[in-house]
Amino acid sequence: MQKIKGKNIQLKNGETYFYREAGQGPQVLFLHGNMSSSAFWDKSMEALAQDYHSFAPDLRGFGQSSYQTRIGSLWDYVEDLKDFMETLGLSQVHLVGWSLGGAVALGLVARYPKLFKDLTIIGALGLAEPKQRLVWKLPGFDDVLGSPWPETRQSKDPLLGYAVEMLWQSTMYHVKEPNPQDHKKYLDASLEQVNRKDAIRALRDFYLTDDQWKKIQLPCQAIHGELDRIVPYYQQSRRAQNCHVHLLDQCGHFVMNDRFEIYLDLLKNFFQRQEDQ
Repeated sequence: MQKIKGKNIQLKNGETYFYREAGQGPQVLFLHGNMSSSAFWDKSMEALAQDYHSFAPDLRGFGQSSYQTRIGSLWDYVEDLKDFMETLGLSQVHLVGWSLGGAVALGLVARYPKLFKDLTIIGALGLAEPKQRLVWKLPGFDDVLGSPWPETRQSKDPLLGYAVEMLWQSTMYHVKEPNPQDHKKYLDASLEQVNRKDAIRALRDFYLTDDQWKKIQLPCQAIHGELDRIVPYYQQSRRAQNCHVHLLDQCGHFVMNDRFEIYLDLLKNFFQRQEDQ
């Protein structure tokens, strides 16, 4: 199994992005969700390493990346990632975004479509009409929002890990729990986040206009868990016109954990179709 390498890169805006890199071949860019980091993509990157060259950054304020300047919206991540890709020479990339990362991926493709070969969004935020954004009303969500989330990585409240675990048990691990080693890795990664309030506000306010949706012309697939409690599936959700939806049974928000083999096959087959064209 090929080892995943951790690296750092300096962006033009002064932020330092930590990212994971593995494999060789056509390029894949993985974007993580809120309360997570690039660590959540390890299993995916390892499984693709023989055929694809994967990159997974920690977004600004998450994981091991810096947070010198607060984000005002998810569009700040779009610009960070444009710089990230240019600096590393990434182009014609298979783009994969989960949850918050799915919303950022939509923004990236809407603003810079020529950089990408295709788009996969997984349990993505940013699809619903404003009145449908019920994620903020989930039971347990207020407990975490009200917890003293650290603004530096040296000021963690000891009760925060417990609050996150309780939230995940009811919203992310209700279908399948990760193994103990991965469970600890994911929790540790989540607790590295220092921009929780800013990320929540950015998610709440993110919305693509009709004109922005029309700019998403490249091949797209949406993978969604039928039992997703964080971003419930709505058939009437807004999507790109070329987007094919895969609704997975016995699957919640953490698709890569709940139905890994099916998810991986969907990725590989989708990527290969674009490579064959």
